[in-house]
Amino acid sequence: MKKTRSLSILLAILMLSSTVCGTVSCGSEDNPNPTDSTPPQSTDSISVESVETDRSQIKDELPVKDYNGEDFTILYRDEWSYEFLAEEQNGDIINDAIYARNSVVAERFNININLIGLPGTYNSNTFMTAVNNSVAAGDSDYDLITGYQANMITPAMEGYFMNIYDIPYINTEAPWWSEMCNDSLTVNGKLYMTTGDIALTLWDNMYVFYFNKKLADEYQIPNIYDIVNDGKWTLDKLYELSSTVSSDLNGNTIYDENDLYGFLTSPQNHMRAYMVSCETPITKLNSQGLMEACLNTERTQTMLDKLLRIHWTDSCWMKNAALDQPNSTQEPVIFTSDRALFMSGYLGTASNMRDMNTDFGIIPYPMLDENQDGYRTTSHNSVSMMCFPVTVSDSEMSGIITEALCAESYRNVIPKYYDIALKAKGARDDESAEMIDLIRDGLTFDFGWVHSVPMDSIGIIIQDLINNNSTNFASAWATKEAAVNNGLKKINEAYVNNVN
Repeated sequence: MKKTRSLSILLAILMLSSTVCGTVSCGSEDNPNPTDSTPPQSTDSISVESVETDRSQIKDELPVKDYNGEDFTILYRDEWSYEFLAEEQNGDIINDAIYARNSVVAERFNININLIGLPGTYNSNTFMTAVNNSVAAGDSDYDLITGYQANMITPAMEGYFMNIYDIPYINTEAPWWSEMCNDSLTVNGKLYMTTGDIALTLWDNMYVFYFNKKLADEYQIPNIYDIVNDGKWTLDKLYELSSTVSSDLNGNTIYDENDLYGFLTSPQNHMRAYMVSCETPITKLNSQGLMEACLNTERTQTMLDKLLRIHWTDSCWMKNAALDQPNSTQEPVIFTSDRALFMSGYLGTASNMRDMNTDFGIIPYPMLDENQDGYRTTSHNSVSMMCFPVTVSDSEMSGIITEALCAESYRNVIPKYYDIALKAKGARDDESAEMIDLIRDGLTFDFGWVHSVPMDSIGIIIQDLINNNSTNFASAWATKEAAVNNGLKKINEAYVNNVN
């Protein structure tokens, strides 16, 4: 039986108590049973099974331990410090929830949570230099590393991280970890990074769609929630509905940022998520249990053709930089001023729309077609991945404390996070609450995308083709195929040869 992580009942209660009238930026991957890799969704009727569960009563299975005030050192990224750093209570809901989480775990195991923050964006060398130097020197500086997903691949391949399945007390089947992440990133029985409710970037960075209820009413759009639940929210349906909405409002005969659109999106990161939502993976496990490339298929070409039709029309505006990065604080003005029916974004984007007067709804990224077995989404590659250096002094301690922090986040931080989403008008109806559950349950990670950098950055191939309005996937693939296979060979060798 699939374990449900739904929050619909919780959200309904919060909405009834909310004084607000009327996606997480992150903040993402979210959890089905790890023994069942396919969410039980039928395209005849996509629905979410909600249960009345008090999360505070869901216990972990950790032993009683007293570490006598020992330091537990976490290396985190300064740019996303809110995931771990809360020096005192200050009235901010998320800060106070993180403070409470850290305090509960510290008291429970009599430890001192020692937090070390370093610049850790994709282009920053500071964080990675600290990781590499520490492990190379054999130093046990860090008990847990929480790094930028795309950057963690290289040290993992070089044997710097432990196999998470070998770490005592990390229960990857627990609802606070991302089951699909674990399934997708496991090769040869090895998993070098994972994520879950310990990382608010998993939620903030989760790719979602928004729709403007006012425009949906004005243009007599059928009930969008019903379309999703009936398994009909596809690329074709997005094109059908969005193409009915466009207008040169300022009459200058040029469609620009001042006009009306059926679809508002970004030319960069948002394009990549379709490779997950449309189930066109870059790699797959072969009969030897290793990864091989599988992107060059008719299905991928079909997806590209559909996406080009959607994006290269007067009904679509894709020059909105405010949407591209999940940690952006910019308001997506075209959407909030009622000039876009649909908008792709992150769950955390809702926090930038607090002042929007019009109601909006949250729905998943569309499927390729109605034959797909369910909705899928992923999280931007800046999501924090939990990694354990091979030099940790006590792997059992690392496992216990990390598991405790993640479980406590599941019980008491994530519900507060949802409360914030409600107050930001992110989910103020029962339907949107159910949609967020549906999105979270379909969160997954494509191994090839996560490992894209060693494979000639293959993860941006669809993005580049869309931006160039090119249908020639075969040609683009041909230019990268050798580099992809060479990179994949090195990746497989790392997962086979690393003894960690």
